[in-house]
Amino acid sequence: PVSAWDLSPLLQPAPEVSHVTLFGSRAFLSLARHDEQQKYSLVEATWPERPRPFLSYIRPFPNKELQMVGNCSHAQRPVSTDWDGISHLVVLDTGWQNTCSPKVLIYHIFTNKQIGHYELTGMPVGKLTALVVDTVTLPIGTRAYMGETRPGKLAILDLPTGHWWEVSLSTSPFIPPVTPSSSLLALSGHHLYLASHHSDTLFRLNITDLRSSTPSSSPNNQTVDTKLEGTLLGPPRGLVVDPRGSLYYCLARDYVCVSWDIHRPLRAENHRVLLQSADLLPRVHQLFLDLQKQVWALTDNNNGSHCVHISRPVLLYPNWDLS
Repeated sequence: PVSAWDLSPLLQPAPEVSHVTLFGSRAFLSLARHDEQQKYSLVEATWPERPRPFLSYIRPFPNKELQMVGNCSHAQRPVSTDWDGISHLVVLDTGWQNTCSPKVLIYHIFTNKQIGHYELTGMPVGKLTALVVDTVTLPIGTRAYMGETRPGKLAILDLPTGHWWEVSLSTSPFIPPVTPSSSLLALSGHHLYLASHHSDTLFRLNITDLRSSTPSSSPNNQTVDTKLEGTLLGPPRGLVVDPRGSLYYCLARDYVCVSWDIHRPLRAENHRVLLQSADLLPRVHQLFLDLQKQVWALTDNNNGSHCVHISRPVLLYPNWDLS
């Protein structure tokens, strides 16, 4: 039987699930909101997806009363969420039309209460795309990094205080300079990997200095050096790194998900093919890890499921026919 989240009791037609964050048996789903007719944009479901015809547990998060369009105090258009490693769900809201500004919301996962609301004043609506929370315990508190569609920019939020600032990404000494994009983010240790749906270039940023910086010591004109890691096999869909140091991404052109060992040079021969299927991977929105650190793809699946398990590597890249 097909396993899927059934959103039909809440929303008709069922919207696109654009992002998921797991916490135990709970899944927090960001739903792409395109018009005012859609009532909800952030819901909670069970993990894993339940096989049909069993009913899915789906409810607006934190409740339906707070999800009205135009209620700027709560989620309007969430594009990315993450867990802070303790008990909080961090939600990146990219803003809604000319009504609600971009913001970050923090919810206590056990009580479902909102405990933080940080306006990202000055950030244009619709420009933020990704959020990763740095769960390394720091004397100055937890940080969140926010990706943007604007080239050469990375936004940083200090969660304890709500202060945020931007840094400029530089790849000197390249001439002409190569401008990094941060619309896709993946955190691994003290390295933040950056990529874009529209480019096959992968960048790497050492965040050691950013972890020790403060908003007062980091003006918006601060520039940080970003390493050009190399060229991916194509523009990526989804980006995630597992604890073993494998970076995963998918290629829309070939309906395939691959992995690369970050400890080896970024070359074609250092890739492994994980899954290739036009039926299972028609359009990948996100790659994420479950509690066992297995990789899943969030996708528009033709058989009705939202999540596809990415199998272990079985093929080396040279055996993959790209013709």
